Parts: sequence; structure tokens; C-alpha cells
Amino acid sequence: MFGDKNTGEAGDKFAKMDNAVCYSTRAEAIAEVERECNVRFKCFDRWVKDGKLGEVEARDRLQRLISAWHFLSDTDEAREQLATEETST
Repeated sequence: MFGDKNTGEAGDKFAKMDNAVCYSTRAEAIAEVERECNVRFKCFDRWVKDGKLGEVEARDRLQRLISAWHFLSDTDEAREQLATEETST
């Protein structure tokens, strides 16, 4: 999955991770995206200031994470699956 979309060392690492992945519930995936958004909200300004990341790239990356969060949590199907997962745990 990941290896097809990435090249180089990062793609190789993702390909290895994908082969060993233990699929999470939708609720767990949403929580992980939320944690990553919180980390990036805290770090991106510093990374931009330190020259580790451009401002446009930082904003784009954060927007993609927020989009992922919306994709996972803001659809009727997502709400139905989340409700099912919450009642089965």
C-alpha cells in the first residue's frame, strides 16, 4: 500500500510497516490523526522558524491531516461504523 506511493527510504519503511500492520478500528485511527494534528500544531511554527519546514509545506501537511480527520469522522458511514465499534468493545 504505502510502498506504491512513496519512493526511496521512506517508501521502503512504509512498505515494511504495511506488511506487518495490525488494522485498527476507525475510532483508533481518528484518535491517532487527532494526536498527530496536536503535535504538528505545537511544532510547525518552530520547525518553520528553524528552517526545517517551509510555511506553505507546513500548512499543506496540516491541512491534509485535518482532511483525513474529516474523512474518517464526518461521513454517515463513518458515524455508523464508529457507533458499531463503540458498542462492540
